[in-house]
Amino acid sequence: MIHYAGPVQRAWAYLVSATVLLATLWPMAWPPGADSFPLSSYPMFANSRGSAVTSLKYAIGVSADGARSWIAPGLVANGEVLQARAVISRSIAAGKAKARARCRDIAGRIAAEGALPAVREIRLITGTHDAVEYLTGRDRVGEEKIHASCPVPGRKESEAAGDGR
Repeated sequence: MIHYAGPVQRAWAYLVSATVLLATLWPMAWPPGADSFPLSSYPMFANSRGSAVTSLKYAIGVSADGARSWIAPGLVANGEVLQARAVISRSIAAGKAKARARCRDIAGRIAAEGALPAVREIRLITGTHDAVEYLTGRDRVGEEKIHASCPVPGRKESEAAGDGR
């Protein structure tokens, strides 16, 4: 036997449906850029992105032939990407001595774990890159400033790529 909802149940269903629909559409009436939780106009998608140029602080490994390798977060601090980024940023902000110490620490971890066997040098860098150009492969590297560089212990010094910073 089929049971149909009575008029009261239907009225509640219509009321709930209309409320959800209005709550979903309500952010469309907000001024541009307004945002609120849990309702959102998603301004990050609705507004112009502006410049895609971004500045980041990071560590790279360099092999004897100049090839670059990204260093895993676990070799910088722990397995967390944002924590590794914060460690590098704080080291660079604290000055050359702290940046060199962090560089040597990363190089020591790489040597101890036998990671990245081709890497001979570690560099702590602030890079300014166009994210769209980088991610589409048109511009692999933007402007970079090297804050510290150091050799990986136990790897042939004569093969270390570097400028002695």
